[in-house]
Amino acid sequence: MSDYSSAIKVFSNIRSLRALARETDYEVLTDIAEKLNKPVRLKSRVPTNTSLMTRTGI
Repeated sequence: MSDYSSAIKVFSNIRSLRALARETDYEVLTDIAEKLNKPVRLKSRVPTNTSLMTRTGI
């Protein structure tokens, strides 16, 4: 019985996380893009991922 209740908790958490992700999708993506691109800017010799940069609008 405890397996079922823990499974239900997991699924409800996933549902709420998905709802939260829909609300904050743009903010999270821009935040991740900024964090990913900061170290790339510091190391100019490292080739940058141009497709990621164009997708995020940088």
